[in-house]
Amino acid sequence: MPLPKPPVTTALASNGDWSQYHYGVDHRGVNPDETILSPSTVSGLKELWAAPIGTPVGLSSPSVVDGVVYIASFDGFMRAFDADTGAAVWAIDLGDAIEATPAVDEGRLFTVTNDGAVFALDAATGSAIWTASTNRGVSAMSVHDGVVYQTTLSDVRAYDAASGALLWTHFVQNSSLSSPSVRGNLAVITSGMGWVYALNAHTGGKRWAVNLSPDRFQVSTPSLANGLVYVGTINTDTAYALSQQTGEVVWKTNVGDGWFDSSPAVTRRAVYLADLVQNKVWAFDASTGKRLWAAQGGGSQNALALANGVLYSTSFDGNVYAFDARTGDVLWEGALGGIRGSSSPAVSRGRLYVGSEDGFLHAFGL
Repeated sequence: MPLPKPPVTTALASNGDWSQYHYGVDHRGVNPDETILSPSTVSGLKELWAAPIGTPVGLSSPSVVDGVVYIASFDGFMRAFDADTGAAVWAIDLGDAIEATPAVDEGRLFTVTNDGAVFALDAATGSAIWTASTNRGVSAMSVHDGVVYQTTLSDVRAYDAASGALLWTHFVQNSSLSSPSVRGNLAVITSGMGWVYALNAHTGGKRWAVNLSPDRFQVSTPSLANGLVYVGTINTDTAYALSQQTGEVVWKTNVGDGWFDSSPAVTRRAVYLADLVQNKVWAFDASTGKRLWAAQGGGSQNALALANGVLYSTSFDGNVYAFDARTGDVLWEGALGGIRGSSSPAVSRGRLYVGSEDGFLHAFGL
């Protein structure tokens, strides 16, 4: 069932930055300011440049701010590239593999290495502003209103973005690979064995906790929109929508033999999830969970990106796809050169940025 057709605009974006994992701190995966790429233009995408990284990117995704693209990789380097040309701006060795997507705010870049070293870097130069140590962390940090949020393998933490002072911690059961999602005074994370936690974003106090699937390991990073918490679950074939206020399950949809490791992309009308096992992308009604469409291709454990009516997904088949968000029709696909596309895509000012296992950061544009 196709969705109502959104208006297509052609004016230049007012602010097209993609500043952290899944676009914003609520992890909806939607860039509302993209106006260059659309269902009518995206078929014209071509590769503009491929910047050499020299090692597989892994799960770190690009962040794009003020004409600079930031991305990390398995060799322990955080790198910055010119968004227009792909020219290297700076690179810094942080000492251990990095799978976290960088978060950029107010001239600072925040990241964590796999061995748990937290860094705040000067976004212009890569020099360290402050550092902290945790037990381990691979998920993206989130930044909002002067506070940086992090999940480790045992807790959730909040830091003062300017000084690095630890503001609060909250223990979670089992390990967590979830990036914290924040909306207002609500911070939501997921952890192993099916837990979803809602915390007070200012104090770390627990609002509610729900166990969705105690026999399973992981639930995806949540997306917060429409008064709901949207998550997918690994090995349970199920997408969920929970009340942000209570954690009550509002709807759940089972697709059979699916694997929703991907973070959902969410609009007022629809929620989109990539299915790794069946190599599909699914669209569900955001209010009811009713299936709207399923498209073959684009199956991934990575987050989806949505901008101006186009849904983007990297795939384990080594390609990146663009789908019509209303119908699921494939509008374009591009080769990444690796065995699989490891990075979640970022869309900024008419450009699509993807890191790949082939050791390059790819930029596509018209």
